[in-house]
Amino acid sequence: MKPTIVLYNPKAPYYTLPLPLLAIASVVDRSKYNVVIVDGRVTRDPIAVLRECLSGATCFGVSVISGTPIKDSIVVSKFVREEFPDVPVIWGGWHPSIFPEQCIIDGHADVSVIGQGELTFLEILARLEQGKSFEGVLGCAYRDGGDIRVNE
Repeated sequence: MKPTIVLYNPKAPYYTLPLPLLAIASVVDRSKYNVVIVDGRVTRDPIAVLRECLSGATCFGVSVISGTPIKDSIVVSKFVREEFPDVPVIWGGWHPSIFPEQCIIDGHADVSVIGQGELTFLEILARLEQGKSFEGVLGCAYRDGGDIRVNE
């Protein structure tokens, strides 16, 4: 059975297609991974859906926008941290691109993706698969022991 990558589009008072998550999913090798996108804007109970698909997941990715959607991003990321502590939480999108260190310091994410995330996400996946550090992965911030590292 292939490992699963779970991607989440947070609730918001408006609806937009989860295009950033579709872009991330489009570059993932589907022969190696299953990709599940949960859209909090249309899913009645996203926590219930996430509970079903996160067991044993490779990672949990969230597209985070400053403003109202960040509230749901925090709630859902806390749920994942509590219920699935071995699943790394990766935040991408506008907010982590502008405030990558804050997302790590606040404890909401293990890794923040800065800027366009497709290639960075693939490298993060490779590092997770290999059990290696994120040192040198372009376009990400992460915790290294007690320090926050921000790569170019």
